Amino acid sequence: MVVLGQPDKGGGAVGEELRAALRWPDATDLWLAVAWAKRSGLRLIEPELQDFRTGQRVLRAIIGVDQHGGTVEGLELALALFTEARVYHDANPRRTFHPKLYVVEAPARARVIVGSGNLTGGGLYGNYEVSLRLDLRLDRPEDETVLAGLRAWFEARWSNLEASLLLSKSSIQSLIDDPSIVVAPERWAPVLPAPVAAPHADARALFRRAVKGLAQPPRVAGAEDVDGIDGLAELARARGEMERRDGARVLAAGLPRDRWGQAGFNRTVAEDFFGALVNGDSIHVQAVTRNRRLHPWEERRLIFAPGNRNHRFELPEPEGRSRPAGESPIVLLHEVAWKRFRYIYLLPEDPGYHTIAAAIRRREGVGTSRKPETRRVYLTLGWLRDAWPECPLVSVVSR
Repeated sequence: MVVLGQPDKGGGAVGEELRAALRWPDATDLWLAVAWAKRSGLRLIEPELQDFRTGQRVLRAIIGVDQHGGTVEGLELALALFTEARVYHDANPRRTFHPKLYVVEAPARARVIVGSGNLTGGGLYGNYEVSLRLDLRLDRPEDETVLAGLRAWFEARWSNLEASLLLSKSSIQSLIDDPSIVVAPERWAPVLPAPVAAPHADARALFRRAVKGLAQPPRVAGAEDVDGIDGLAELARARGEMERRDGARVLAAGLPRDRWGQAGFNRTVAEDFFGALVNGDSIHVQAVTRNRRLHPWEERRLIFAPGNRNHRFELPEPEGRSRPAGESPIVLLHEVAWKRFRYIYLLPEDPGYHTIAAAIRRREGVGTSRKPETRRVYLTLGWLRDAWPECPLVSVVSR
């Protein structure tokens, strides 16, 4: 029995302990039950889950969607990675599904992790969580008894057909359509404005429908004047993008004027977008020039500055241009694959600069920024294709 106290140094992260067990050559089964599963967490263990599926090994998951914790991307990725998964939502009586249980099983041994960490980026690595890791020897009756008790609990939830729903494309859509459940796009999670008085009484309902992707909402007279309500059509379209290949993420980040070539980010961006969790974690990047020339892929490592809490990567301007005066430069990064990104620099005189700058001003920022010019926002490749068709990142997608 080992106590895992992330993120303390030497405390042990749930994600690392789980990944290590998934790499056991004799492992046969993974079964887990979590309150929430998000893309941010599944992507961190995706290579191990994909490898585990080889050789007819079984991966089962029970995933909750209560307390507005379910996300479309999390359920879609779970559908792709697990051999079978169920969504748990007990509406009668209404109770919150809130466990965090991970079990990797082999013929003679098993690893159990039970604690507070959900299947999210924070739950696996970044958040303050406490869990117990139990390494069981199945030739010992007391260890087999522990595993049998956990399995009985899991199977009881799995077989409760009144509260659990087999995960599929159609069931994900039914959850989106269910007005009693919030399963929102992960990048556009609903942040509802303060209550509004008539004549805007229907605006909140339209906002919620738009975020859930149910419709291209009609314009409500006066709704454009309510803080947080404008852009309903954009949110609805964004939800549709996530269902297409064009839903690949693009990060738009304003850069400081005084550190040319150093792309600084906050912790949220470092962990969620880049998958870089600790100082020295590496990614691979490919610079793209304005004339669509591709530079070779290069490895870059996260540099964390404790003094100002800045997380940065060295991303040289590929054309060797001088630091601009006046408005801040922008870097666009397209997530091509796990920890692989293409990027392009935009200066104020470049085509597309003001389109992206306007999007940065309008959209909700990712994490916090010390300076207004260094806001970071998420776009999608589809949005970029529509808003700026000539963008070099769009032009080189198939290369």
